Order: sequence, then C-alpha cells, then structure tokens
Amino acid sequence: MLAVLLGDTAQAAAIAAPACSVDSRPVTLDGSLVADELPRYEAWLTDANAIEFNHRIQADRDAALNLTPATSLTEQLSSGLIGTVLDHTTQTVVTVLAPEFRDVPGLRKRLSATAGGVRAVGVKTRTMVGCHSAADLLRAEKVLDGRAWHADAAKATFSYGLDARDSRFHVGFDPRYPEAAEALRQALGDLVVVDVDQVGREGRLDDGEPHFGGSGIRAGVGTTANNTCTAGFTVRRNSDGAKGVVTAGHCFTNGQSVYSGPQYVGVASGEYGYPDFDMIAVLSSTETFDNVIHSDPCCPVQRNIIGRYNPRIGDLFCQSGMKTRATCNIEVLDLLDKLCDADGCTTGLMSGWRNNEVLSQGGDSGAPVYLRSGSTNAYAIGMHLGSRNANTVVLSHRIATTEGHLGVTLLTA
Repeated sequence: MLAVLLGDTAQAAAIAAPACSVDSRPVTLDGSLVADELPRYEAWLTDANAIEFNHRIQADRDAALNLTPATSLTEQLSSGLIGTVLDHTTQTVVTVLAPEFRDVPGLRKRLSATAGGVRAVGVKTRTMVGCHSAADLLRAEKVLDGRAWHADAAKATFSYGLDARDSRFHVGFDPRYPEAAEALRQALGDLVVVDVDQVGREGRLDDGEPHFGGSGIRAGVGTTANNTCTAGFTVRRNSDGAKGVVTAGHCFTNGQSVYSGPQYVGVASGEYGYPDFDMIAVLSSTETFDNVIHSDPCCPVQRNIIGRYNPRIGDLFCQSGMKTRATCNIEVLDLLDKLCDADGCTTGLMSGWRNNEVLSQGGDSGAPVYLRSGSTNAYAIGMHLGSRNANTVVLSHRIATTEGHLGVTLLTA
C-alpha cells in the first residue's frame, strides 16, 4: 500500500478523492472570508436549523451505537464508527462506518427519520463505508499508543487523530525526529498520513483585579512582555470556595506563585495525573475573579461566561490566547485526538481547523475555548493546550474534563 507523507496541503487536496472518502476541504470551494473571518464555504454551519440538524444526527447516531461523551476511540471503532465529517460541497453530515459494520441494524433508517424531523433547507445526511476496517484502524491505534515503532518514538512530540474524511490517522510530527516519522509511515502504510512540521504544547497582558480568563500569566512577578501562558476560565474550588483560573498543567508546578505581568493572581495547585490531564488551577482566597474572558481584538473586547457547551463535530468555536488573541469560526474536526511528547500522552482532545490558517502560537496554552452567545456572552467549551500541522490544527481539553479532574466549578455569575 502507498503511504502519504504530506508536504503540500493544497496539492494533496487537489488529488481526486476515492469513493470511500469525503473531499470535505476541496480547493475549489470559496475560502474567502465573510463577516467575522468566517470562510464562505462554512457559512451554512452558522444557520440555527443546520446546527440543530447536525447535532441531532450525531446524537441519534451515538444513541444507536451506545456511545457517550466518555467513549474512547477504541470503543468507538469497536462499535463500527470511524467518525463524522461535514461535506461542505454538498452541505451533508456524513457518518462514516467501518466496512465490517456497514449494515448496523436500523442506523440508516434512524438517521433518515431524524433528518426528516428537522427543517434545514439544503442540509442532508448520509452514511458511507470508510476506506479501512475497524480491525486495521485498531491495530494502527495500538502502534501509535505503544510508541515502540522506533527508538525515538517514546521521546518525540507528535499529535494525531483519526480523520473520517479518509479513514486514516493524521499525525503531526516533530521535525527534530524525521527518522521516527518515516518509521511510522513505513510501519502503518496507508493507514496514516504523516505531516512533519511544528507540533506541541504551547507555553493581554497585566491583568489586575477582578481577574479575567484569557490574560497572560507567568511564574513569579514579571512584565507584560514575559508572560508565558494564558489563563483559562475563572472557577471556584469545590472543597473550600477559593476562586481562581484554570490553565494548562505544563505551564506551572504546584506551589508556584503566578502573576499576570506585575499583578498577582494566585498559587498554582491541583495538578496530578499529568500528562493524561494537562491542567492546573491558580487559586487565591484574597484576589477577586469575575466570569469574564478577554476577547479582543474586537467586538466585544470582553465576554461574560454564562454556562457550558458540549461540542459536536462541525460546530464553530472561538479561542482567546495571550499571543494570538481571539480567533473565531474554528470548525470542530474531532473529539478524541491525542498529543504526545517525552512525558507521555494527553488524550480525549478536541481538534479544530479553519481554512488551513495559523490559529495559535507559543504562549496560548491554557486559553479559553468558547462558543459565542449574542453580542456579549459566551459558553465555555474547553481549554487550549497545543497544536499540530504548523499551528493550523488546535487542540484542547473540554470543560467537563477540567472541572471534574481539578474539582472546580466554572464561574457563570
């Protein structure tokens, strides 16, 4: 089988897609930006009826296959589901099944009935058989998770997710380890696409009281020029009511005093289980915090957090990092991606992409990931951790994982 080592994304996209794949990002689509930096071909995903249609299709699919938000990729593949992909050319929500599960009892009929119950003009759904079997994909996942295909595999930084577009694992690999990247390509053949480019965790500026999410933070007192990470959402610790912010665990160690430039924020605490859980809280019993995030550069420059949002593939979200600042209309690609380095792997990550644009940079780790609501509010989705494919695919923990692991509750008032 022919393996693919990506070097030119546009050229790869121009190659005709086989019948078992979905060419969801063809170069022929109009990628020009309309209002609020939204790629024109994604505009259909902003319609309320289309959003409801997409969500109900995925919810009914999960119900039929007994999948939950806690389902692992191994469990998902074992149920027969490769994934969901949004076909922008035909405005279709596509459910991709493994070949040996092509006839899941009643699934097609159930999804067709769901589609008929939502009035979304021009939006469709279909099921299709993917390019690789669940057995082969499970074998590939085992190779990736085992990190033993090359001597450098256990220390190299890489991130990957199963892409329903072509039923292959797409891996962003640290360019410092080209031999390990090539060995992975040889080991998995056509089950993997390897992109050797920038990948990793990514570690607004003096944020005084009350403290907001989205501000730059660092260990020890500093200036606005030397913050190293981004504060996530503001929270309250369940055990004692202390307030603070959450951020990426790789940014600090327990007990460090954290500042936003010269402004004191709190003490880092609660980190454990790293790198499975890349998160930490920064808490204080004396500082004040508000349920607000910075969302500059524009319109508005702040948003109030009013609740939580459980994302689905195809949703459009924003993230607001210290360096990149607020970037919106990022499309959810998957909810089960992984990010690995010498410390181990962080799993169950949401991945997002927008028109192959750079979406993050060093210093954005910990940034709030959110869904806008009206002109001044937002719902919390998660916390940015890192990226792959030269910062064009962003990765984040989801808010439920962060609250549960750190024993905190999101501030919404």
